[in-house]
Amino acid sequence: MSKTSRRWWQLQSPEMREVYAHLSNTEKAQLQCQGGLYGVWCGLTFAIPLSNAIVFHNPTVIAIAAVLIAIHLACLPIWRRRLKRVMCASTWAQEHGFTPEQI
Repeated sequence: MSKTSRRWWQLQSPEMREVYAHLSNTEKAQLQCQGGLYGVWCGLTFAIPLSNAIVFHNPTVIAIAAVLIAIHLACLPIWRRRLKRVMCASTWAQEHGFTPEQI
């Protein structure tokens, strides 16, 4: 596990860390894919709109950026639930009865 991912996983609940510690390589690859999708999502709905709003002081660009950032913030709980579902779909988590509501 890279130094960055170790730091990030330290911020997760003990249950999430426990499940992550027992993921197979295939399950970790699936989790990395989800992380990549989240990175694209962050770029398209937060980073790019915010930087464009700062660079171009056009009211239309600022309004579009505000809407996209609001959508991004509103969808954060959805992404969090998706991460929990992926983690709980792992073999080890299912064998030990973990559910998305509990982690």
